[in-house]
Amino acid sequence: MRYNLFILSFAVLLATSCTQVVDPVFEQSGQDLFIKAQIESYTFRPEIQLNTTFTNTLDEVTLSSKVNTIVYVNDDDDPKDFRPLPENKSVWIAPAELEIAEGNDYRLLIDASELGFKATEASTRVPFSGNLGVKSLNIISNGQTSTDGMTRLETKVTLNSSTELPEYYHLIPFIRNNDGTRLNLIIERISSNLNATIDLEHRHGILIDESVLDDTKEVSILLNTSDDIDIESLDFPFIYFDLKTTTKDYYLYNISISDQVKANASPFNKETLTYSNFSSGYGIFTIYTSKLDSIIIE
Repeated sequence: MRYNLFILSFAVLLATSCTQVVDPVFEQSGQDLFIKAQIESYTFRPEIQLNTTFTNTLDEVTLSSKVNTIVYVNDDDDPKDFRPLPENKSVWIAPAELEIAEGNDYRLLIDASELGFKATEASTRVPFSGNLGVKSLNIISNGQTSTDGMTRLETKVTLNSSTELPEYYHLIPFIRNNDGTRLNLIIERISSNLNATIDLEHRHGILIDESVLDDTKEVSILLNTSDDIDIESLDFPFIYFDLKTTTKDYYLYNISISDQVKANASPFNKETLTYSNFSSGYGIFTIYTSKLDSIIIE
């Protein structure tokens, strides 16, 4: 892998680079491919996003069916083709026969050479789902009675790999409103194993590197709702935990995007550094697993 320095438009979600610091080298079109393929393993017919980079002086190139987007499973001889949605050429959908299984290797190849871009590829192995244990939950304050109107809850969770190797995780705590909608909780403070956790700026939840956790494998988190919510009136008085077991590429890519947001990086006035696992172009290809756990609020 390598890191590239490049100027990238905000409209393509701060797209990506590769693994050493170099000057950007664009194709004849003046742009490069940007691929965003973060796929949940249980998704039926997963989608990926395929764009070109563009800046304040270069327009985005419209991609077409001349682009070949295929995925190999364990490098077999039966690759599966992704196809663009007719109404949105930036979204490509997998065929129904593509099966995703834990432990399998997948290689995504994108060939847009007819449009002046280098062929590019990335590989990933689907991790085995890790295990989450919810050890405790304490109500610190109720939004109906607290001075700032926020409900605060403190929880302790443990994480353990289902294999002998440590894993990377993305943990998203949330509650259900009475209308069934999901309310993601804000991470106010992490008070144990701080070096093993990253509170993300660009999306909900925290990243956790299990290899850095101490022997307790325990993470203590102070959460708040940011809204005036009476937890005693909830029809579903639970905190839910969406645990994604991810790859190292997912972990590093999301850290790099989070760091850019934290630094208020603007693609139009400064160079940005973003992680990528593609051989050329910019982007991320990774498959993760998800499981849900919960604990009653009482």
